[in-house]
Amino acid sequence: MRKLLILPVLALGACASTGPSIGGVSFADMDTNADGKVTMEEFTGKSAVFDAVDANDDKTITMEEAAAYARARRLGGGDGEVRSTGSRL
Repeated sequence: MRKLLILPVLALGACASTGPSIGGVSFADMDTNADGKVTMEEFTGKSAVFDAVDANDDKTITMEEAAAYARARRLGGGDGEVRSTGSRL
């Protein structure tokens, strides 16, 4: 039983290490110098997307910013804006 508990945790850690993806490219793959942030030079997408992901306008994307952008796209659609689900009772 102990082995069964360890294996899922190891698998989860392996997935989390690549980070969120933007446009199908993982944060880790874009962060070519492995400094924990993605600059415009490292970014593989359009500059408008970079600007949308860079929430604090410091010209770098952190893993937290990338995760927030990916989460917003999942919740709200293609433009990264979070929308209400409009769920009914």
